[in-house]
Amino acid sequence: MKNTLVDCKTHGNTHANCACPDRDPVECARETLLLVLPENEVDAWFQKPNKQLEGLTPQQVINAGLAGIVRDLTWDMITGSPS
Repeated sequence: MKNTLVDCKTHGNTHANCACPDRDPVECARETLLLVLPENEVDAWFQKPNKQLEGLTPQQVINAGLAGIVRDLTWDMITGSPS
C-alpha cells in the first residue's frame, strides 16, 4: 500500500495520504486505521500502549496536543514506512 491514495473529505481531491493540513489529525488517523482494522477495533487501538510512542497510548499522545504524531504513525503503519 506504499502509494495508497486517499480521497480528501475536505477538498474532494486525492492526496498521497490523508494528512491534509486542513483536516483534523485524529479524524485522519481513524480513517487510515479503517483501511486495515475492523471498525470495532479502532477505538481499542487508541487505548493500547504503543512501542512507537514510547509506551504511551495514542490517546495519551493526542491529549498531550501531539495528534499529528498519531496521524503520521497510522499512515506509516499502512505504508510500511518507518517514522
